[in-house]
This record gives sequence, structure tokens and C-alpha cells, in this order.
Amino acid sequence: MRDFQKEIKKASNEMSRTVVVDLDGVIVDFKNCKENCDYSGYPEHITLRREKCPLDPKAVDVMREFKKAGLTIIINTSRIEEEREVTEQWLREHDVPYDYLMMTKPRGFVYLDDLAHKFTSWKEAKQVVLGNVRKMTDD
Repeated sequence: MRDFQKEIKKASNEMSRTVVVDLDGVIVDFKNCKENCDYSGYPEHITLRREKCPLDPKAVDVMREFKKAGLTIIINTSRIEEEREVTEQWLREHDVPYDYLMMTKPRGFVYLDDLAHKFTSWKEAKQVVLGNVRKMTDD
């Protein structure tokens, strides 16, 4: 069995070349979800339909550009460990590039982080992330 925590720690040691991407609401397109795939009713709706979640159509292209730029991609999600298999299968089916999948991030209504960037669109995320990569390369 893989030790995901060790893998995440190793990847985090290379922080300057690592981008952490949230899964639900960023890669998974909740705005266009017609199934019960989000946490809006959790835990009342225990029968989440993760395998039916729609992909944000811009996610894969931008994440491929991140990989091309030499970045390590960690997908971070609040999904529980028991959902790893269905999540990994969904990522494979949608050909989402990533290096590590980190399950069960702490749940909160807000995340305060000095390196955080509020996701608004993949276009803007691409500009911010790749702009910072170029800046690091120029230094």
C-alpha cells in the first residue's frame, strides 16, 4: 500500500515548484452539476454521486500547461479517504494530470493562507501560476 502522506511530504519539500489545486468546485464543475456530487446537503445526502460529477472543461488544458512548466500538481480535497478509489477513477476517466491526491483536508468555511489564491477562473489561475513560474525563472 502506498504511503500517501510520505509522498505529499516529499512533494511539499519542493514547494516552489508545487501547485495545490482543490478538486471540488475547481476541477469539478459544481455550477453545472446535475447530480448529487457536491457537499451542499452533506451529511444528509450520504449517497453522493461522485462518478457523475462534471469536469470544468478548462481544467485539463491548464493543468497540462502546469505540468509542461515543470510543476508538481497536488490535488487537495475534503473528500474522505473512503472516496479515494472513485475519485482516482474519475480523474483517470477525465485524463486530469496530477502527481498526488491528498484526501481529507481540514473542513472549514474559510481557509486563510499566505500563499492562497482565490479561484475565479482557469484563465486567471493560469496567468497567476505561470506568471509566478516565469518570475522564479527570471530571478
